[in-house]
Amino acid sequence: MYDRIPEALERLAKESDADFIICDTGADSRIPLRVAEDFANLALIVSEQSRTALRAAETTAVRLSECRNVKEVRLLINNFDIEAARRGGRAGILDMIDGCSIRCIGVLPEDRGVAARQDAGLMPHKASPLIPASRNIARRIQGIETPLFNGMKKERRRTVL
Repeated sequence: MYDRIPEALERLAKESDADFIICDTGADSRIPLRVAEDFANLALIVSEQSRTALRAAETTAVRLSECRNVKEVRLLINNFDIEAARRGGRAGILDMIDGCSIRCIGVLPEDRGVAARQDAGLMPHKASPLIPASRNIARRIQGIETPLFNGMKKERRRTVL
């Protein structure tokens, strides 16, 4: 079954007028490497803030960079909890990038309401920080230089004097 996926994606690419085809695969399977070996030219590795996830991301990046068609491997930080990073309980963005040595394509911030909306078959609320974050990632995939937090609400840091 796994051997058919690259063939199906190749056929889809030839028969459609799509600019991009995104294939979301589980990290702990043979599918990502099989698809990348035959088909992918950009690999997005999605990781959360845990040390375990970052080690897995780095391992996956090394394997994907050895695939013949993959021209670029990028990190997509998912469900980023800024408060946990500030408290020191979770890795910050720069810690994540340094920890797995993968160039970052974007950050999807934590949105506690999104799971309930998805379960109800709804899109994220229009005020969700996921909307501008997703747009920024899409722009970067297209090669458009975009600041990491373009259009997103700025978090104010408290400074102690």
